Amino acid sequence: MDKVKLSIRKPKLSEHKEVAKVIDSEEPLYKKYFSKEHREWLSIGSFSKIALDKKTGWNSLVALYGNKIVGFVSWYIKPNKVVYICSIEVLPAFQHKGIASKLLKKVESVTKKKGAIALGAESQKKAFWVRDFNLKYGFRKLTEKDLKKKPFKGMFKNVTINPYTYVWGKEMK
Repeated sequence: MDKVKLSIRKPKLSEHKEVAKVIDSEEPLYKKYFSKEHREWLSIGSFSKIALDKKTGWNSLVALYGNKIVGFVSWYIKPNKVVYICSIEVLPAFQHKGIASKLLKKVESVTKKKGAIALGAESQKKAFWVRDFNLKYGFRKLTEKDLKKKPFKGMFKNVTINPYTYVWGKEMK
């Protein structure tokens, strides 16, 4: 990856098929650990170009290696100024090269300018690869007690954490 520079930018609506390939590239991994019903509930393999439409309120960025889209992140800023990460994906051949970290750093940079104070996310406990990445990036597992205090208070309407889910948080500096 050293000869071609990695760039990060907003995706174009016309690139939805390329973005879908990145997002759906996680499906084989999820098939190993989750039932078909659970994958459907998680919306694995069901990316829609609607997610790239600015009218949804979601924000997104793509990572490009040359002209190829190799990574994607989407988020929105909640009323409590926590940036909720909806999705972050990198093509398998480009994983473990710092691309997801670079995408999140860009999200932090962009959202800090809009007053954001923390990052938040959820993951399934079985998704150990998500847990490992979140811990490496500096997220911590949040408890129901954490969700009742700033900066994470108001991140969810219901502060009861599903027993199959981790809730993650990282305060921005």
